[in-house]
Amino acid sequence: IHAISGTVHTAIGAVYLLDVMAGDLAKLFGMTWTAHVPFDLVLASMVAGAVNAVSGLQPALLPRPFKDLLQLLGFGEDGNLKAAGFV
Repeated sequence: IHAISGTVHTAIGAVYLLDVMAGDLAKLFGMTWTAHVPFDLVLASMVAGAVNAVSGLQPALLPRPFKDLLQLLGFGEDGNLKAAGFV
């Protein structure tokens, strides 16, 4: 799931960025440009990116012990600042 969602997210995102850049260049030179990548597909790419991020989590790599999510993110008196950069 991680590899497939990452490939989908990267491919759609790259094509979308190229489309946006081409549109900007066309406007800069006074030409007209219509978007070739529908925004619904861009939203689907964002969902694939979220699936990719969640499927790539590796809780075994987090430092132990931790009490709660806030401590893990580096907040509070006993915040784990080393883990905050990893998370």
